[in-house]
Amino acid sequence: MLRLLALLALAAPAALAQTAPDTLRHLPPGTDLVAHEYAAPRSGYVLGHNSQRTEEYGERYRIEGTGRLVGVVAHLTGAVAHENHIAEFNAYRVGANGLPDALLGKKQLFYGDLDLSGGPMIARFNTPVAVADSFFVTFNVGDYAHGGYDGDEIAVLAGPDGSREAGDLGAFGRNVVRLHNHGVRDWADLYTQNFTPIATHLALFPIVELEGATAGEDGPALVSMDLTLRAAYPNPARSAATLAFELAAPADVRVEVFDAAGRLVRSADLGGRAVGAHTHALDLGGLAPGAYVYAVSAGPARLFSTLTVAR
Repeated sequence: MLRLLALLALAAPAALAQTAPDTLRHLPPGTDLVAHEYAAPRSGYVLGHNSQRTEEYGERYRIEGTGRLVGVVAHLTGAVAHENHIAEFNAYRVGANGLPDALLGKKQLFYGDLDLSGGPMIARFNTPVAVADSFFVTFNVGDYAHGGYDGDEIAVLAGPDGSREAGDLGAFGRNVVRLHNHGVRDWADLYTQNFTPIATHLALFPIVELEGATAGEDGPALVSMDLTLRAAYPNPARSAATLAFELAAPADVRVEVFDAAGRLVRSADLGGRAVGAHTHALDLGGLAPGAYVYAVSAGPARLFSTLTVAR
């Protein structure tokens, strides 16, 4: 498990025939995160342990092209009484009904290993998951409906109610909740089918490694608001790598690189950049061989991908 002091801002429509001006837009860095709770007579966290016995909570994302889902950045809160209970971070395909379908991959962690400070933590999947177009990432607190979880109160944080734009509320399956059911995985749309509708996005963000080692308008991309991030090249890299990105509006751009422990090891303020395609030569000199996470920020948008340094 790694710590990363940053937010990954992505979200997705998918599975619905529509234009997508808000494709992959999500909670911008700096958004206040909230632990939503039920009002009496219900009790507990809307996105965690509660009297309704809901178990799993997810957000849908989309990429252009194909990539590998390496893990998730999660913001969690709560208290643990049973450290050996198991939670899961999962990835699912999007079904024809717009809800999670086939399980793609998972990462299991003991409750005692979760960071419940509300700050960002990274859970890396045991094996990277191939993704294309749309997919879900989820947080599962486990089956607590039959007792033995007294004192465990865990939830995934989310933006305030209303942080999901009104024009997006018709996008069924943007975020989802799974009800307790032993027969099937009983998924529902969080906003329209849950007991407490909240117009929000979950603070549960994927880290996607783009496939393809060359830049270009036809290559794979991540998109957040006015920022498009292309694959870094070469990857793996030795002394330097080129970061490629595009801006749909002028913005101040910043690049950050984090090591496997979540420490910031390299940063650069690129200043104001105009609309269009840009590149940045990232100096990797002095960095130890291994896997790194890099972030490109442009205004409120921030996107992450991965880069390997070889010697």
